[in-house]
Amino acid sequence: MSIRKYMLKFFLLPAVLIFAGCTASVEVHAGRDKSTAVQYTASFGSAFINTMRSFSDDPAAPLFDADTIAAQLRGSGIQNAEVKTPSGTALAVSASIPSGSKDTISSAGLVTYDNNSNKMTLTLSSSDLTALYASLPETIQSYIDLFMAPVFSGESMTANDYIELVASVYGRPLADEVAAAQVTISLYPPAGTGAKKSIAVPLTDILSAQNPLVYSVQW
Repeated sequence: MSIRKYMLKFFLLPAVLIFAGCTASVEVHAGRDKSTAVQYTASFGSAFINTMRSFSDDPAAPLFDADTIAAQLRGSGIQNAEVKTPSGTALAVSASIPSGSKDTISSAGLVTYDNNSNKMTLTLSSSDLTALYASLPETIQSYIDLFMAPVFSGESMTANDYIELVASVYGRPLADEVAAAQVTISLYPPAGTGAKKSIAVPLTDILSAQNPLVYSVQW
């Protein structure tokens, strides 16, 4: 395997999670036993695809290697992660997290349960995402660093300033895609106990968040 193909394989995990393209969704399902099921899906824009292909020796080769991405997630402690590539420009990731698990998502405090009420909370903050970053393999960390997202670095930066930074490094087309990207976050209570809660959040609000973004569902 050439070094460029090796780089592409390990570049993709942080890239697809950070640069979610034009359409992305995150579903977090609460279990009655406080287990959690997470589903992430994304469809990527042409600028993102072209940027990723620039790292490959073979532009015609499939962009996503589902087995490699799944192995990286499992290596970070998410043992039952599954990855599918429904098309050449889309990706679907799912995982079930048992109650009390020591995986990277639980350890970082991204998903928590209130012991005094039936409530699940998803928190996206610089401190939580930095904790997630710290628990990832060094190879993945190094490529997250390439994208300079202030929510991971702890640097104070507005969304507009971050877009300009992306434009200066990767070009205006990719920066425009990132600026337009929306992430739909849906939280589901245990089956049969209530209605889901959904909100569409600009990707740049997450990547440049200076205050915690907190979303909850109660049943």
